[in-house]
Amino acid sequence: MRILVLLAILSLCSCTVYDEAYVEEQTAVIEHSDIEMGRARYILSQSGRQPVVMESARMSYWMDDNRIEAESPVFSQNGEDGEPDISGSAGRAVIDTDAETMVLEGSVRLESKSASLSIASDHLIFDTANSTVETDGAFSITFDSGAMRGVGLYADLRSMQVDIASLDDGEVSY
Repeated sequence: MRILVLLAILSLCSCTVYDEAYVEEQTAVIEHSDIEMGRARYILSQSGRQPVVMESARMSYWMDDNRIEAESPVFSQNGEDGEPDISGSAGRAVIDTDAETMVLEGSVRLESKSASLSIASDHLIFDTANSTVETDGAFSITFDSGAMRGVGLYADLRSMQVDIASLDDGEVSY
């Protein structure tokens, strides 16, 4: 009889209860990147253009998704003349290595010497292949002939064409 009671207790103890924290932990394990790097440098090379060089305190790479995530990245790209042109920083970056785009988040700063402008935002998409930046959120942009703040920005850094969805404040002088 004691053996039956002991077997009953053991079988009840082996049952698992749904634990949400455990499920989230296991999901995180499954979603781990293929490569984790500390104090890393990544070069986003582009056909016929200067590469974008990014340095970060930590980078994670997902091979199947062609995605890199970087913490506190700083990046730069030389112009066609080989001299430094575009530079920037952010709190976080997600890079699509196929599309050559970077989604920058958290205190984003991007500067272009050739376009003579500086952009600040909390969220910015930088298409490195086409030298364009865009955001649906708030931004501020400073250039030689003025400064603007608004919401919704698309800027072509090569042609210096800037489209703004909503202008909050700004002045441009010619």
